[in-house]
Amino acid sequence: MDAARVHFVLLDDLRDSPREVWCALLDFLGVPDDGRQHFPAMNTASDVPGPLARAIRMVSDFKRRKGIRFGFGILNGLKQRLAKPHRETMAPATRAMLREHFLPEVEKLQRCIGRDLSRWR
Repeated sequence: MDAARVHFVLLDDLRDSPREVWCALLDFLGVPDDGRQHFPAMNTASDVPGPLARAIRMVSDFKRRKGIRFGFGILNGLKQRLAKPHRETMAPATRAMLREHFLPEVEKLQRCIGRDLSRWR
């Protein structure tokens, strides 16, 4: 494998410094900088609280069953406006098992990209 033809992007870096990751990717691809400064998070884990979530799902299901393909964006607007950040926590035993299982791959990646990934262990 020719390392000069491979570009790795770590999600940690993308989260922490999206502009720098974007510029490095553009440089790797030989594409000029488009000047983008804003990198909003997309598809983040979030939940709409209880009864409202059920009501939105019921209306969406009804529309799908009836073949209704148009709308005014009201349901999506409600979901976006009312969604609260949500992330399931992983059981410590599961996290430990996954870290042990993937340790050889983390070590290989670390050697391949020349970065310290010790916090992944």
